This record gives sequence, C-alpha cells and structure tokens, in this order.
Amino acid sequence: MENEQIQEAGQSYDISDLQPIEAGEMMDLSEYEGKKVKIEKTEVIDLDSIYAVEKIEIDGKTFNAGEQLPPGKTVKSKALKVTTEKVGEVKTSEGEVKDLRASELISLKKKADGSWGWSTHKKARIQKLFMRLKAKYGELTHPKDLIGKEVTIIIRPGEDISWLGFMI
Repeated sequence: MENEQIQEAGQSYDISDLQPIEAGEMMDLSEYEGKKVKIEKTEVIDLDSIYAVEKIEIDGKTFNAGEQLPPGKTVKSKALKVTTEKVGEVKTSEGEVKDLRASELISLKKKADGSWGWSTHKKARIQKLFMRLKAKYGELTHPKDLIGKEVTIIIRPGEDISWLGFMI
C-alpha cells in the first residue's frame, strides 16, 4: 500500500509525509556526580522482568528463579525503588519543569508462599547498600531504615539516555 495512513487521536497522517527527527542532546548530569544527598523514599513497584521470579514453564522449557527468559518474554515482578531528595530541576521538551532525583531499583524475591522480600545474600544489591552505609549509620536491617541516609550520586550511562543513581 503506497500511501498508508497512520491514525493518531482522530487525525490521519500519510506515511510518506513523515520525516526523520534528530536525537536531541543528552542532558549534562556531571554537575550532580559526587554530590551527597539523602534518601527520601523507598517504595515497592511493579515491573516486567526478563528473569523468572519463580520456577515457570514457557514453551515447554522450565526456567528457575533468576534465569533469563527467552527474547520477548517477560513476567510480572516487583522491585524496591529507592529515591533521593530533589537535587535539581529539568525542563522537558514540552517546557514542563520536573524535579530531578537519583534513584536505584533493587530486585525483590518471591517466596514459595507468594510473599515478596529482599535477598539476604551478601552480594545482593540491598545488602551491599546496607554494608556501604553501616560504617556511618550502624546496622541497617530493613529498607525503611534507608530513609534519611546520605548517599553519593553517580551517573548511570545508557545508550540513549543517562540517569542519576547512587553508589551501592
């Protein structure tokens, strides 16, 4: 079909009229790197994971918890999102001003009874974060203990976008 139409919110666009749009410049986040900031919030979020959260079967193959699923397959999972207080503001391409914060996602594990929790393995990200903060704040044993604790911002680079995280 030579003149395919695209429907969007009641408007039609002819595919032949579409033009490439150059990618914008990535925001320079370097001014925030190394900055000390306090953790403001911890919350459990839902997400789609490419890793099995429990033993499952897909297309006749069994996947144990932690194993990567076949391309294009995901399962519902949960993660702990740890977010810092506001470190700045950014203006979106639409001109809207948004708060800039650093955050990290920490995978949660699903128990056989269906409840969720965090790993106690010494190499788990949550345990590494607890250990990093232990010298300054003493023993931390629960994610809620993270609120108010100071972390150091780092830049997490990606292919198309970079974001602010913190040392774990």
